[in-house]
Amino acid sequence: MGAFTAPNPPNGVVISFFVARTPEQLERREPVNINIYDTQGDLIRSMDSRPHAGINRVVWPLNYQPATALNLTTPVESGGEEGGGGGRGNAVVSVAPGTYRVDVTDYATQQTQSEKVRVDPDPRMKADPAAFAAQTRPALEARTALSELAALLNHMEMIRAQLHALGTGRTDPVAIRAADLEGKVAEMEDPLYNPASLHDSKVYLHYLSRVQDRLSRVASQISAPYGEAPTQMMVDELAELAAEVKRHAAEFDRFLATDAVAFNKFAAEQGVQALALGKPAAK
Repeated sequence: MGAFTAPNPPNGVVISFFVARTPEQLERREPVNINIYDTQGDLIRSMDSRPHAGINRVVWPLNYQPATALNLTTPVESGGEEGGGGGRGNAVVSVAPGTYRVDVTDYATQQTQSEKVRVDPDPRMKADPAAFAAQTRPALEARTALSELAALLNHMEMIRAQLHALGTGRTDPVAIRAADLEGKVAEMEDPLYNPASLHDSKVYLHYLSRVQDRLSRVASQISAPYGEAPTQMMVDELAELAAEVKRHAAEFDRFLATDAVAFNKFAAEQGVQALALGKPAAK
């Protein structure tokens, strides 16, 4: 006879809640929102769930809100290679041991259920509250820098996708200028992230050559150890990379305010729909 096996328990806090909705409310499929707060009342994680009538369960994996995700849309040439890895994963910032409040709000009924949960320290490790605090601050700063970089790259990709559509399969003046501008955006994006990595099986050969790779690495170095303060070298590298992200964001904003605006004026004169430029990237 085979040995009996059972699945491992979920890695985190299992949040169980009861949903009582009318058939009409269930039909609308409005989500349930789960907000998690620390002892200072600061929101640290928000999740949505599509519930069913009765008891529902959601797992909070004991971490803060993740960084903004990359959304790369511009077509790139694969060069005949097998599909490779994409961008490096964002570091996850885990919460320190302590007490947290969980609020579950049903949008359909506007009812909120609240409960407190306690996160205990890992019994296998030494838990120093001061070390956790010294780790969490730079870890969240790294998450912010990753989010700012992802927002910048997503903005660049949005502009590139529009220019790519205008410059593909045509030879009119608007298409020529669109292709030229797409090349400029690609040049600004190149030091930050390599979109060809989505199709390049040898992307590991270029690892750490882009800001996104280096920032993801230092974020992981800060976040990964359990309750350990980062070294000064890690903190300094994070500050350098965060400043580099802001510098590239300011450069892209200048492009939007000059080249992109000039292109929109020219396109309008030719009767072509202008680019949707979005909000400035720098803060």
